[in-house]
Amino acid sequence: MAALIAPGATMVLADGGVPAVQSPWAPLRWPDDSAACEGTQVAIRLLGDTLLAAWWRSDSAQAPELRVARSSNGGIHWDSAGTVGVAPLSRSACRRPPPGVAMDRVSGTVFLAYFGMTADSAGIVVGRLVSGGPATAPSATPTAVPAALVSPGDAPRAAAIAVDGDTVVIAFQGQGSADGSIWLAISTGTRHIPEVVGEVSNGETAAFAPMVAFGQARVAVAWNVGRRGPDGPAVVARVGRIRR
Repeated sequence: MAALIAPGATMVLADGGVPAVQSPWAPLRWPDDSAACEGTQVAIRLLGDTLLAAWWRSDSAQAPELRVARSSNGGIHWDSAGTVGVAPLSRSACRRPPPGVAMDRVSGTVFLAYFGMTADSAGIVVGRLVSGGPATAPSATPTAVPAALVSPGDAPRAAAIAVDGDTVVIAFQGQGSADGSIWLAISTGTRHIPEVVGEVSNGETAAFAPMVAFGQARVAVAWNVGRRGPDGPAVVARVGRIRR
């Protein structure tokens, strides 16, 4: 089926473990940021009327920053934003996919997955927000996905994340080809250091825009394959089980 996964779209596992794509969702208003990168804003509902927004911001002189802010009244007003990650400085700093954001409904901890920097490398990074989200000064503990590390000169790559209890699942666009390939990483321990389990796109050309969902030991990954045009792209989805 020809379709294009829109930036910010998410996926859930419906009855019977069938993956279903949900359209991008936006709050009543986004946090004010004149340097926000267009098309990188995402928001999720936490508990009650509490929302979390994440986005990239950049100007010509600084490396891109991953910012987050929280609203306790459904997006009418936002708390002060904080920086939780950075990306390599490039001439096209704002041309990057939005971060993947998910909340563990058991602990309330928020996780992010994005192409950014750790202390000494660039790649797909997994960050965990302290205390379940930003209060006055948000902070995150980043952990790089080891096999996803790429050189700082490589183009930003998309990542999606899902979490349930002590299991974190990340689908990300790797560097298997010029057009990208979709890989899967899983963490089933409290340290949340994901282990790359392998490529799921099977060498399909132009694989991009990954999505992931997880629940009841079942994981679903979806992505676009093919190029824009009358015959594409198409959505590909695969569902499997996590063995412990």
